[in-house]
Amino acid sequence: TSTGRPPGGGGGGGGGGGGGLTSLMVEVVDRSKSCSIDSDGIVDEDFEVASRDECVALRLSEGTEALDSKGDRLRYIDVTPVEPMPEPPEGHYLLAAFDFEPDGATFGPAMEVTLCYNPDDIPEGMSAENIVIAVLDEETGEWSFISGTVDTDKNTITFDINHFTVLGVLAAPAVPTATPAPTKTPKPTVTPPLTSGGGLGTGALIGIIVAVVLLLGIGAGLWIMKQRMISFSDLWDSVKEKLKLER
Repeated sequence: TSTGRPPGGGGGGGGGGGGGLTSLMVEVVDRSKSCSIDSDGIVDEDFEVASRDECVALRLSEGTEALDSKGDRLRYIDVTPVEPMPEPPEGHYLLAAFDFEPDGATFGPAMEVTLCYNPDDIPEGMSAENIVIAVLDEETGEWSFISGTVDTDKNTITFDINHFTVLGVLAAPAVPTATPAPTKTPKPTVTPPLTSGGGLGTGALIGIIVAVVLLLGIGAGLWIMKQRMISFSDLWDSVKEKLKLER
């Protein structure tokens, strides 16, 4: 980044009542244009300028305050390609980088910028839908990302900035689509079927049958014992009668 250059357009206009207008000289790569601005740094008109190949375009709205690093009115804007290009953030590919000068210039509201990219430069595995804009901190070498709108038909990305530094157009890796975890299906609880009419189940019927058999067995045993007791009584009676006769 250069230290800045003298304002274009020389001395400018003496007098002119009441804090008159002056020129903000804007050079975008290979095209220059002047913008009306007052002594307080307030842009006096809607302003737009683009490079000859329209790969870089700047837009300022009327009423924007454009100041330099000291808080004085901004006197010039200079946008140039960065060569060689800086190291991109990990996992990204730097398609283009531009240095916006002077350093420390601020805008309120923000300036709108459009930068282009060559789709043929996008590496395999990346796509135009994931083009992003990043701001380089020239002291630390760290990048920070800002939001922008990609136009894949025009191969451009448009965004807003409120201060000047190095800006990069980067291809970002595609964000993987999250695969939902499989849902475990609980095993169904097996309920013994009921007999028609809401009767007892098979297990209950078997239990009843066993109980009935046991009861019948007990009853038969008691009957046999009773019969044996009756037979013994008859035998004893006959013995006693025989003994009486012998006497």
